[in-house]
Amino acid sequence: MQNLPISISEFTELRTKKCVYVDKTKYAHFLITKNSRTFLSRPRRFGKSLFVSMLEAVLQGKKELFEGLWIAKSDYSWDPMGIIRLDFSLLNLQNAEQFTSSLMYLLQTIAEKNKVTLKDSSNLNTAFMSLIAALDAKFPTTHVAVLIDEYDYPISHTLHQADIAEEIRSVLKSFSSVIKAQAKYVQFVFVTGVSAFSKSGLSSGLNNLLNLTMLEDFSGICGYTEEEIDLYFSEHIQAWSKHHNTPYENIRTDLKTWYNGYCFKEKP
Repeated sequence: MQNLPISISEFTELRTKKCVYVDKTKYAHFLITKNSRTFLSRPRRFGKSLFVSMLEAVLQGKKELFEGLWIAKSDYSWDPMGIIRLDFSLLNLQNAEQFTSSLMYLLQTIAEKNKVTLKDSSNLNTAFMSLIAALDAKFPTTHVAVLIDEYDYPISHTLHQADIAEEIRSVLKSFSSVIKAQAKYVQFVFVTGVSAFSKSGLSSGLNNLLNLTMLEDFSGICGYTEEEIDLYFSEHIQAWSKHHNTPYENIRTDLKTWYNGYCFKEKP
């Protein structure tokens, strides 16, 4: 029986530790090959960060991590791209200046990790453009992918301070416009958040994102379906059932109640 991935949101760690992984790689393959710019909204703790981490591993060409998963058996080429992965929940939200500095630090960290140099780090937007250009030069065939997790976190967590929220929103709007301006080099964009994308004020900077949130074909991209619960977790449920002398179906019913019957598609 495989370990449960408790509090693990990094795909590489999950696979290295031989934890249960509910295979979502078919969605990754489709997004990378068919939809180059997408946005996904889901509640917190639904696996958005894990999906972003898995996407990053695919785009880095780490095929060895995907043994036994759907994408490993597909026609995916595994050619690595330059990856700019940003988690906005990690940024300093004290004020716009601190926010900008922490975002700049993330860009510099990515540059160092990829062993490239930012030609201009005096301004956030020029540094971002410089990083995109440097990664594109390093990956001239496949170009650059931008992955942004928790894009709305800086705004939703400063709403009680309207002035700071507005200043941060202005920084984000300007920052996101770089992606649109550098479309020639940025070949793939995936953004996640909790709130609707249009509410953030970033839509003018990234107004060409396909919103997957309520599309039926992507309703199972995060979280677990009932079929996946039985396929991946039946051994664990059976063990719990035996330990607590409770029928398997009773536990399944409780799980369904706790999960609250989320449905991510537009009903007719």
